[in-house]
Amino acid sequence: MSDGLFADAGASYPPAHHVLRSLPAEFETVDAETSLVRLRVDPGDPGGAVADLLVAVDVLCGLLVGRLVAPDWMATSHLSLHLLATPRTPLVTATTQVRRVGRTTVVVGVRAVDDGSDAAPAAEGLVMFSRLPRRAENLTLPPVVPGERTALGGLDAVPGAALAGLGPPVRDPDGLVRTEVSAWSRNSFGAMNGGVVAALVAQVAAVAGAERLGRPCAAVDIGIGFLAPAIDGPLAVAAEVLRSDTTGALVRVDVVDERSSTDRASDPRPVVVAHVTVA
Repeated sequence: MSDGLFADAGASYPPAHHVLRSLPAEFETVDAETSLVRLRVDPGDPGGAVADLLVAVDVLCGLLVGRLVAPDWMATSHLSLHLLATPRTPLVTATTQVRRVGRTTVVVGVRAVDDGSDAAPAAEGLVMFSRLPRRAENLTLPPVVPGERTALGGLDAVPGAALAGLGPPVRDPDGLVRTEVSAWSRNSFGAMNGGVVAALVAQVAAVAGAERLGRPCAAVDIGIGFLAPAIDGPLAVAAEVLRSDTTGALVRVDVVDERSSTDRASDPRPVVVAHVTVA
């Protein structure tokens, strides 16, 4: 099994030390509008499973839409994922299917099942993409080959890759979690992968919820609006618990790019506004 879907991207992407090289996943093309990913998870680590699923779904949808809108390009504008049950087995399969192709927007539906004997529903969601003019640095994706499989990390990789790469969230004295934008997390055109941003959001929300409720939490409903790409870093992440009760909490998460490079404006750049329910 080769790099498949990334075969025309050249040796530079994804690099050797990259989230996709450690993600415990196998991607498969079904047809021009449908793809799926098999993801190995640890049922005892729901937070790690959610984070890996967010990365896998964002990448899978991006590859699907990238080939659909060619020669144009795209960027994630909104991602929602609703967890229906905690995984009970070590394998989850998520299917992504194009729901609408518009002049400026493409919508992809997501449905995940737990690969037990009853294939119980595990998650549902929607990912929206903005259609963009192609730039020279955008990937040239190979044509659709039904049945083609791509395994970069592969199903033998260790679950929890996204959170392992991000590391534990540590607050600064001002109450913000700061994360660098590194080669490990960048997508093909240099911004932090949208799925990694989503994993970061879910992680910080879970920590904020746990502090409010006094017990461990994981994200169960995630709605993320992407305002701009996270390019320079560090990213500053703020979480505010908007509502809580005995079952969980609703957390707002804001991510800004502090734009530390000297050739850019110094004002922080809003990257994400998200609302996450943790339980």
